Parts: sequence; structure tokens; C-alpha cells
Amino acid sequence: MRTENFSPRDMGNDLPVILFVGDHACFSDIYLRLVRDEVAHFDVVCARHIEEAERVVAEDPQRIAFIIMGSGFGARALVSLSQVKDRAPKVRAVLAYENLAELRRVLTSDDGFRHLEELSFLPMRTKVDATISILQLLISGEQYVSGDVMQILLDQQSGRTKSRGNGSLAGSTEAGATTDPNMCSDDMQGLTARETQVLALLSKGAPNKIIAERLTLSQSTVKLHIHHIIAKLGVRNRTEAAVTYLGANAVRQGDTLR
Repeated sequence: MRTENFSPRDMGNDLPVILFVGDHACFSDIYLRLVRDEVAHFDVVCARHIEEAERVVAEDPQRIAFIIMGSGFGARALVSLSQVKDRAPKVRAVLAYENLAELRRVLTSDDGFRHLEELSFLPMRTKVDATISILQLLISGEQYVSGDVMQILLDQQSGRTKSRGNGSLAGSTEAGATTDPNMCSDDMQGLTARETQVLALLSKGAPNKIIAERLTLSQSTVKLHIHHIIAKLGVRNRTEAAVTYLGANAVRQGDTLR
């Protein structure tokens, strides 16, 4: 029988672990209890301090399936998530945030997060059933990045491009996406009409299931389209593809206004 104590010290079974890291304001016991009730095949624990979370991962990295870090830790959140991913590459990393302003401060405070392409984002200032639905989506193997978060990543990338003059970000591990949006407008022309539709929905943060429903496709077909999109754009993953799409749209809109 599961204990009501969410301390990592009470991990007493062999279930994979969802490790929340944050104070009571971010992850209350009531919220954690609701999550635990919905994910019976996981052990839900919460470390209130980063140091405790890092100790748990170091002691038993194989059991940690997810680490969900509160953005209230600031830049330390990204540093810690990088260290966890370096130690346990299979751990799914999630950054939970209260509002977009806080998230923007965290993302712009660090210039060397090495795993942004694998990072998902969990909004906390929304209905509990919505955050639990996102968690279920992550557990199913999807990555979640909302359209608002995509815009922050795009703004961050554009700012770095300007600060480096006309240099391309291609190949940079310091930026979340590896493609300079000012260089990808032509690449979009290589996509089919259906691939463009898929990419447009993907850029809004829609998961594969929603994309499939909107376009009356199977999820396997959506995955195949995304695979082709990633290959054609020369990016590494769906997040970078979405940022590239948003960047290309911004360039086209700018040209139209001139």
C-alpha cells in the first residue's frame, strides 16, 4: 500500500518514479495525491530541494522515469536538469512553470542547457485535470511544448542571432534550435501541403493524437509526416521543426509588411 508521504526517502517499491522537484507552492500535497491516483503504475515522490533530488537520482538512476523541475529555482533548474540528463540519459526531463514571464526568465538566464530538444514543459497555472492530461501525454511517450513556449524559444533564438551578427546558429548546442529562422524560408517550399498542415499544428503545441484528429489521419501517419518534416528541414526533432516554422512565418510576414 502506498504511503501518503511524498518524500523520496519513502520510496519503498519497485515502480518507476516520477520525481517532482519544487516547494509546496509549486507542487502541493493535494496536487501530488491527485497525480498519484491517476498514474497507479508509477511511484510519485517530491523533493523540495534540488540537492535532495540530485541525491535521489545519483542513488537510484534506473528507477527515475521522469524528473519534473519547478521553474521557481531559476537558472539552477536548467543546470540541475542538465546534470541529471548527463547522469541518467533515459530520464524524461520536464520544466514546470507558473507563468510565461517566469519561464522566459529561466530560459534566458542560461546559455548552455544541453538537452533543450528533449525538454517538455508543464504549465501549472491551469486546471488540475489539464496538467494531469499533459502528464498522461508525456507518459505515453509524447513531448509537450505549447505554442506560447515555442514563441519564447523562437524569441530567444532570434535574440542570439542578432547578438552574433549574421552568423548562423546551425550546429550550436547553446541554442534550443539549430537552425537560423532567417535561413529556412526556402526550406519550407520543400514540404508537401499535408506536411505543412501537420507542421502548423505541431508549432501550436498539438500532440500527435490531436493532429491526427484535426487532419483525419492515423497517428502512425502523423508520425511518418513528422519524420519526413524533420528530415527535410535538417533539424533534430519536432521542437526544432516547430521553431523553424515559426521563424519562417515571421520572415514572410516581415517581407509582406515592407
